[in-house]
Parts: sequence; structure tokens; C-alpha cells
Amino acid sequence: MMRQAVVACCQFQPVFKNVAASQRRADALVGGLKHGELDFLLLPEMAFTGYEFESRSDIAAYVEDPVSGTTVEWAQAAARRLHCYVMVGFPMREESGRFSNAMCVIGRDGAILHHYRKHFLYETDETWADPGPSFISVDLPDYGRVGFGICMDLNPHQFTAPFNRFEFGHFHARVRQG
Repeated sequence: MMRQAVVACCQFQPVFKNVAASQRRADALVGGLKHGELDFLLLPEMAFTGYEFESRSDIAAYVEDPVSGTTVEWAQAAARRLHCYVMVGFPMREESGRFSNAMCVIGRDGAILHHYRKHFLYETDETWADPGPSFISVDLPDYGRVGFGICMDLNPHQFTAPFNRFEFGHFHARVRQG
């Protein structure tokens, strides 16, 4: 039997284009949490950069390496300090040069478990990001299969697919059923 999870959602207004200031805001919000108090710490899409970039050139200075970027490093430190999974959104530069609106999934020990790339882009993302290849579901120790998505992924593709198609939900239902 899977155990219940304690989840903290850290919602805050990032300082647009100021990663360090945004990380200080997040630190102030989660600084009082203690080691072992929670299982998951969730932060928003593009948590430390802000969201509305106008173009690829506008965001270029803020896209991060998926292994050594400042968002990943912050998440790793938070995961180790709190002994919890951390999931946080950031603009990612892939080895191929592609830019993605992404989320890192960090394990309790600070290990990078996965990167998810937003599959259904919103019009603001389309100015700079490439879509992720698909929805995903991964196994997390003690919790089983966990599905990931970022904002627009929950909506019908480009708001043009039939509303009752529920691409995100149907994908995860199929994965769960095996």
C-alpha cells in the first residue's frame, strides 16, 4: 500500500528576469520547513525567471543547463535539506540547442530524476520554446507512477482539440491501467 504524501506548494510572484531575487523569495517561504516534514515541494512554472518572454532572444540569457543550472542547483539543495522530492519549472537549454519550458524532478537525496518538457505550449511559450515530445509518467520510490504536466498541458491542444478529448488525463489513465 502506498503511503499518504505531505505536499507543500510554494506559490509566489517571481521577480521577472531576476533569478537570484526570486530564489530569495522562495527561500523565505520554505526556510521554516524542517528536514523530513514533507514529501513533495512543488514550485510553479518558470518559478525563478518569471513567465512572459517575448522571443527566443529575450529569454536566451535565462535558459539553463538541465544539470548545472541555478534552478536545478536550488532544487537539489532544497531536496537534500528537506529530504523531499522537489519539482520546479525553468527555461531549459537542451544539448541540441533547443529551448524548452521544463520542470526538473529532484529526488530526496538531490539526484536529478527527470526533466519534463511542456508538451502543449501556450502562445507565449511558442515565441521561444519547442514543445516536449510527449506527456510522461515515471515511477517514484514509495509512491508509484506519477504523471507530470505544466499548465497548458491540462487544456485541449491549442484550445482547438475537442474539449472532451482530455489528452493529458487520458494519457495518464492509460499509463495507470498499464
